[in-house]
Amino acid sequence: RARGARPVSSDRSLRLEAVVSSMRASDHGRMEAIIAGRFWHAHHVDVCRRNGFVAVTGGDESITVALALPLDAGTVALPIEVTPANALLVVGEEVLSANGERGHGAIVVRHLTRHRLAGSFTLLLAGSTPILVQVTNGSFDVPL
Repeated sequence: RARGARPVSSDRSLRLEAVVSSMRASDHGRMEAIIAGRFWHAHHVDVCRRNGFVAVTGGDESITVALALPLDAGTVALPIEVTPANALLVVGEEVLSANGERGHGAIVVRHLTRHRLAGSFTLLLAGSTPILVQVTNGSFDVPL
């Protein structure tokens, strides 16, 4: 089972169990954002394709960001905006999310080929307690 396997969508559950590629972000992909007013960048990036979704997960020693995009194979018009966003932010034991039930935001795909996925994201994530975390200027660029 892949590290951080969690459902990312309430209506179509995706578990990160079949990792397609895992790499150090500095070598082959990147994910970064401003989280609660502070710059963050992933030290590692995982990409998974399964059940019509592509999941991109990035993390460092304390924070993990996971995005799930409903991208089926085939031709697509770009940019694609996924709203509500299917996203998780994990900080220690706290799991915050943006999906159809709580939180909100958008994930925008700006580049998609058979070999590469790139885009941006802006999120307001909600936790089980009344915690809200703003994520802005998020971006990802990963090989598929």
